[in-house]
Amino acid sequence: MMPIENPFYKYIDRDMIVETAESTDENSELLISDETNSRENNPTNTSSKPVVSNTPLEEPLPSNNDDNYEEVIVEEVAPTFAEIANDYYNNFKVLENKLQNDLDNLISQAVEDYTNKKYRKLRLVQVYLDKGNQLEAEADKAFTSTLLELESLLDKHSYDKSILSEIENYYTSYKKSQKKELIEKGMAIVNGN
Repeated sequence: MMPIENPFYKYIDRDMIVETAESTDENSELLISDETNSRENNPTNTSSKPVVSNTPLEEPLPSNNDDNYEEVIVEEVAPTFAEIANDYYNNFKVLENKLQNDLDNLISQAVEDYTNKKYRKLRLVQVYLDKGNQLEAEADKAFTSTLLELESLLDKHSYDKSILSEIENYYTSYKKSQKKELIEKGMAIVNGN
């Protein structure tokens, strides 16, 4: 049984997936410029428009009466639905990769314990079913937390939230297929196949 298709594929261009690092929100910063200093550094700049700088200030903020400074407040630009989908595709992909890595490690550990006859067959099954259940609970917790973050972001920007149920269905399907595959591998090892 194969899991259903990842719901993010409907909303992102798979060929253009951008692996994003932790980004800062530069759009919500208070930007201040020194118009006089700009003119001194660039004498051809005679415009009366302020020059916006992203460099942090070392001096205290000027008073409103100081003509040499002008405050420019840049409003936060809402991310598009596609940008949010791309970011959360990456977030969920990290969780999926971690789960797969943890499952692979669990299988390797079980095979090693079986090979070294650390447990009898029945006890081995019990131990690794418990470890698998613990791993699943940890994955569920991380998944739910990330899904709630996504829901909050979609609410904040008034986007359609139907993707949330699609993501839940995909996750449930993915877990079922992984469990089935894991049990089949385990039974093949225990039965000597």
